[in-house]
Amino acid sequence: MQILILTMSAKRHNFCVAGIDLEHKRLVRLVSDNENIMFALSQDMILYSNKKPCQTLDVVDVKVIEERPLAIQKENLLIDTKQPMTYIRKGNLNEIVEFISNDSYIFGNTFQYINKITAKQFGCSIKLYEVNNIKLVETTNNQGNVRKKVDFEYKGHEYTDISMTDCDFFHSPLGEIARTAYIVVSIPEDDFNGHYYKFVSKIFVKE
Repeated sequence: MQILILTMSAKRHNFCVAGIDLEHKRLVRLVSDNENIMFALSQDMILYSNKKPCQTLDVVDVKVIEERPLAIQKENLLIDTKQPMTYIRKGNLNEIVEFISNDSYIFGNTFQYINKITAKQFGCSIKLYEVNNIKLVETTNNQGNVRKKVDFEYKGHEYTDISMTDCDFFHSPLGEIARTAYIVVSIPEDDFNGHYYKFVSKIFVKE
């Protein structure tokens, strides 16, 4: 299956890899069978045969064993992790435009999270959005840990302190990232205190 890679985001010290199934024109998530890391892909699993790592916007050929839908993450595809991905070509942002959502809100509201009923009702856990005035901010949680998050505007609404797992921005300076950007937003399969948090798993600065 040919996949245009959209995310290589942080998940359980491994990678959440989502992309576009170019043949069937759908958003998918590539997963392993390792439940200990919530089916994420390890560093070894994202290497090409030449040992170079897969990158976002790479178009790759990957062997899919079967669809592995979960209650919320219905897009999951189990891949053969013993067979390296094959690099085909470099994609571009023009290829993702048709997948941009036109929803009134990002996963139903302007909050940082949704509840389980809402999460199930969507029938998907990955969406693409075009947002404005995206900024990198820092917050401190109840355990005293500092986390990078993002603020942005979407369809006239303000979104603040949205969780961010895009590794490319973990060490970036705080402040404005872009006036306009495409973002991939993902919902996890597991909750935190009953909340299913929205994660900005990739930020594409629109040129």
